[in-house]
Amino acid sequence: MSYKRLLPSILFFLSVTTAQADISIDRSIIEFESEGEYSTDVNVYNDDSKNKAYVAVSIFEITQPGTENEQRQPLTDPDKALLLATPARMVLEPKESKRVRILNLDEKQTTERIYRVLIELVSGKKPKEEKEEEVIKLLVSYEMLVIIRPHKSNFRILAKRTDNNITFYNAGNSNVYLESGHQCNPKKPSECGEMEGNRLYVGAHWTTDLLYPAPVNFTINIGGEKTITQVFDGNDTITESQKEGSGKSKVESTKPVESTKPEVESAKPEVERTKPEVKSAKPEVERAKPEVESIKPAS
Repeated sequence: MSYKRLLPSILFFLSVTTAQADISIDRSIIEFESEGEYSTDVNVYNDDSKNKAYVAVSIFEITQPGTENEQRQPLTDPDKALLLATPARMVLEPKESKRVRILNLDEKQTTERIYRVLIELVSGKKPKEEKEEEVIKLLVSYEMLVIIRPHKSNFRILAKRTDNNITFYNAGNSNVYLESGHQCNPKKPSECGEMEGNRLYVGAHWTTDLLYPAPVNFTINIGGEKTITQVFDGNDTITESQKEGSGKSKVESTKPVESTKPEVESAKPEVERTKPEVKSAKPEVERAKPEVESIKPAS
């Protein structure tokens, strides 16, 4: 099983002197199918050989994802939340790993729900214990995408071509990932090129440039390892109200470690859904390593 490389959020800022560990996780996307498991584990690693890692876990529900009206709501009341992550805080010794269990409490799954689970490195010292010396501190945080798909998923993607671009609209009830775009020159069929893909959430649209004024092929990932291939001629009707109501879909980058094709990690379906167990599953062998992007220190 291969995993995506999850690009962490990197934050540089002026702060007090504090030794910081280096953490990594082994998953970037989790999917709960209607006939699958209620829970799954994410492994968190302390890659530092000297320092402890103080880790905090928090959950945000994303409403109207991928659109201009997208909102991010923190889940602070576990009695009302339909997604839980436990433990919320942990301490990792040098080179130690622990599991975070993600629990899906939405048994009906009548509509799709989108979440972001933030796993971040935090300081383990109290302010009064810290010195007054200013240095540059590096904190790393990871955000996992968690998808709870509806019980009856309906996948319907519309496409409208205008001049040298094409607009896709998700008219179904569950998100998809358009990947492996391929287009050939109608005047010279042997001349072909690849196109970047994007995740398309329910009610969102995405516009991208075409290589040629011709139909385009995309592989549509509809969850887990399930894909379908579709040719879009761009002759569908997308109303202005659909465009205005959805907003422009945000481009997501979820490239895997050794492939240009994004892979989606999912909870494997079984014949009967089993309730979450206390005992954790064995840790996965491979894991995502952080890629560090430099951001200028705050003034």
